[in-house]
Amino acid sequence: MMTLKIFTPSKVLKEISVKKIIGEDTNGSFCLLPRHIDCVRILVPGLLMYVSDGPDKYVGIDEGVLVKCKDEVRISVKNAVYGIELGKIKEKLDTDLKKIDENEKKVRSILMEIEVDFIKKYVETTKT
Repeated sequence: MMTLKIFTPSKVLKEISVKKIIGEDTNGSFCLLPRHIDCVRILVPGLLMYVSDGPDKYVGIDEGVLVKCKDEVRISVKNAVYGIELGKIKEKLDTDLKKIDENEKKVRSILMEIEVDFIKKYVETTKT
């Protein structure tokens, strides 16, 4: 068994003993078992599956980092949604990602306005 700990910036989302973890990193899909070599992986947005007692469980994750050291696996992600029903995880992730995308667009727009204002003031000061 391995101890799986999933962290978001604001809390420890999950801490559980697991037999297997399946996920996706920048190189493709991977599977971790208790005797797997220690590693660090850069996770891409998608589904992470883990097997403990009972049915397989899923966590929808945003990008993050996975570190396996001995019998402990730590995952740090920006956002995560967990549960058994895949449909509900997908709906929640879609909603959350749309909100993040809208916020990023607003921030980019504000930054662009600041950059334009800075350039205008720079041009004005260099003319004199």
